[in-house]
Amino acid sequence: MESNAANTTSRSAAKKRNYVSNLVFASVFVALAVLLKISFEIYFTPQLRFNFCNVPIMMSGIFLGPIWGFAVGAVTDIVNYLIKPAGAMHWGFTLSSALTGCIPGIIFVLTKKKRKHDKLLFSLLNIANYVILIGGLVLLFQANGLLKFENDLLYIAGTQISWILFAVILLLFAIYALSLIFLLGRTENEKTVIPAYKIIFAVALVEIVCSLILNTNFLADLYGMAALALLPMRLLKSIIVIPIFSFACFALCNLFARYKLQKNK
Repeated sequence: MESNAANTTSRSAAKKRNYVSNLVFASVFVALAVLLKISFEIYFTPQLRFNFCNVPIMMSGIFLGPIWGFAVGAVTDIVNYLIKPAGAMHWGFTLSSALTGCIPGIIFVLTKKKRKHDKLLFSLLNIANYVILIGGLVLLFQANGLLKFENDLLYIAGTQISWILFAVILLLFAIYALSLIFLLGRTENEKTVIPAYKIIFAVALVEIVCSLILNTNFLADLYGMAALALLPMRLLKSIIVIPIFSFACFALCNLFARYKLQKNK
């Protein structure tokens, strides 16, 4: 009886320590995200901006799990609004921010157990994501009249360009995407704790679900614009920022993971 009581007390104390530890780390991730949002943000238009706020939020989901990631994302958006409001509060963006932390958490929980062909599977998924994004960009530019094919001639925003130049542009996008997968794979070594291929997939999925699908529709609703009109430039931004966010997440996640491993020794 005394042994069972001692075990119960020990488990309760361990859970409490784990909760306190997660709460501390969650607070740090929120503080980092807010700091990055208010100190470094580039505005292209009111509907298009760039910052590194999402990186700490995604890290919270990777390390603390989907529930904590959801909470960190939601709290970050609310705190950002209180410190730096930009118009009326829109709870859709709070949901999107929460999912930014939740989605990576779900991915890493579901793939916690290592499988033999994980690297190949995720690499193929990452390539497929970029092919879909680049193909979608071409189709959206065409649907919005920014890209036209007339009498075997090619026009971008009303300016005629050669097919060779167009092919070179698409090739550069492909090289940009593939170099991400190749370079991040090359940087992995025996000290790597969080594999690059999972991070790339998580970042891409967050961009697709939260930025391209949810935020585009919320912005269209907020500004009274057609979502299809907003998508081309937002899709172009996503194609560019996915590698940047992936590099940042890969470096910071492995740095943080090695710190936690050393602390637990």
